[in-house]
Formats: sequence, structure tokens, C-alpha cells
Amino acid sequence: MRLKVVAEEKSLDSLLNELSKKANEVSELKKRIESIINLLSERYSKNESSVVKNLFNSFIKSHTPPPPPAIQSASLSLERNLEEYSAKLKNYLDLLARYARGLEECLEAEKNLKRLLSKIEENLPIIEKIDPSIHSSIVKVRHKALRTLQNPSVPDPYALADELKKYTRELKCLIHRFEQNYKRKLIEITEMCDAALKLYYQVKPLVTFDKAEIAKENFEKIKSIKSKVIKAVSGLAQGKYSEEVLGLENEVRKTIEIYEKILGEESSKDYAKVLSVLSLMSKSSRTIPFHTLIDEISRSTGMSQEEVIKMLVYLSRKHAVKIRVKVEV
Repeated sequence: MRLKVVAEEKSLDSLLNELSKKANEVSELKKRIESIINLLSERYSKNESSVVKNLFNSFIKSHTPPPPPAIQSASLSLERNLEEYSAKLKNYLDLLARYARGLEECLEAEKNLKRLLSKIEENLPIIEKIDPSIHSSIVKVRHKALRTLQNPSVPDPYALADELKKYTRELKCLIHRFEQNYKRKLIEITEMCDAALKLYYQVKPLVTFDKAEIAKENFEKIKSIKSKVIKAVSGLAQGKYSEEVLGLENEVRKTIEIYEKILGEESSKDYAKVLSVLSLMSKSSRTIPFHTLIDEISRSTGMSQEEVIKMLVYLSRKHAVKIRVKVEV
């Protein structure tokens, strides 16, 4: 009999210990859940314009913490109820943690997209002037992105984050295409400036005083344009674009046309003919014998070899051409 009483007392102690552990576990889980909900509520309720706030509010309304079990008089039922309640709290905590991670991912995606949209908004008028086709594509994606940000139709934060990331990728791709085209345009204008400067040095020794003034004015204009292009290239590295680009290109074209017209007016002169032949020959980097150069110019212009040599000396002294001679014995 005595042994039986001791056994019953141990069983009661064990039961009380189990109940105490379950009660503490339940209490701890409830505190963690309450703490996380309060932290998330404080984090997301402040930003009225964020899509994350509405997602969080919808989640809390549709996923409330599990209610506590009814108190039973029987200790065994109470133990079982506490165990089931603890399991429900753990499941809810896992769900809450997963959703919170999704909200953070969504918040980060939203920030990146809004940051990019802000940059695009500043440059949209310039992009339209420089590249209307890409501007049209950017506007379409931008419209979809803003519509999603204002009224998200996806309740799952992970899915919404993926959608926001997709818009960010598409916009970045379009901006990259625009910047590549813009960079090529700057390179083209730089090359045109170099061509115009080369024409100036060809025109300079050939023209009369009145035309020399016009040539000089346009020379200074080209130098100024090239300086602006260099500034635009520097700005591109910082994500800034210049709407002057199209105007600069037209200015360079006009100057080239002026120089070409001057050369055309002087084309009846022998030195203009020689310059034309030298311009074609200079495109090849190969070295040719001196007599081959003289023969080629003579054949192309109809001038005698003596006249060609005199003309080359004249043009060299005027710095219209650069002739380098390598003598080998």
C-alpha cells in the first residue's frame, strides 16, 4: 500500500511539471507573437504610401493568433489542450515569420523600384527628345509599375516582390539601351568634330582672307562643341543626360558643310586636287616609296611630277598636310 501511494505522488509531480512546462511554453510563444506583431505594425504603419502596409494589415485581419483553449477541470484534458494550443501557436509563429521575411523582401523591392522611377522621372523629357522609341517603352513599363504600387492585386508578399523586381529589371534594361545609344551618339559627334577640325586645317592654308575669318569662327565653334561633348560623357557616368546633344550634332554638320563648300569652291586649284588624293591615301597605314606617292598624285591630278613635288612642299610648309620621310640607304 505504501509503495502505491508513493507511485501516485510521483505521477502527480510529473503531471504538474508537464503542465508547468506547457504553460511556460505557451506564455513564451504568445509573448513572441505579440512582440513580432507590434514590431511589424510599428515598422509598416508609418509609411502610408508603401504597398507593404496594406499587405500587413490584410494578413493580420485574415490570420489572427489562435485563441486559447477552454479551461477543463480534468488535468489530463488541460495538458492535452495546452499541447494542442502550443502547436497552433508554433505554426502561427512560423507563418508570421515567413510572412515577415516576405514583407521585408517586398519592401526592399519597392524601395529599389521607387528609387529608379524617381531617377527616370527626372530624365524622361530629355529621353523623349533624344530617343522617342525607348521613351515610349519606358513609359509603358513605368505605367504598369505605378499601377501595381498604387493598387497591388497580389496578396502574397513574395509574389509581389517578384513583380516589382521584374519592373525594375525591365526599366534598367531600357535605361541601359538608351545610355548605350546615347554614348554612341556622343562618340559619333566627337568623330564628326575631329573630321571638322581636320577639314579646317586643310582649308586654312588655301582660302582668302574673308573666307579665313569664316573658317576660324567655325573652328572655335567646333572646339566649344567638343568641350560640351566631353562634359556630356562625364555626366553620363553619373546618370545625367544633356538635351543639347541633338543640337550639337546639327551644329557640327553645318560646319562640315561650310568647310566642304569652301573646298568645293577651291577645287579647281591644283592644291585642292592634291589634298583630295592625299586624303584618300592617308586612310591606309602602310608605308609606300616616295616615288610611288609622286606617281600616284601625278596620275590622279594630271600634274607633272615636278609640279607635284612643289605642291607637296607648299602644303607641308602651310601645315595643310604632314609628310614624314624615312630615308634608308
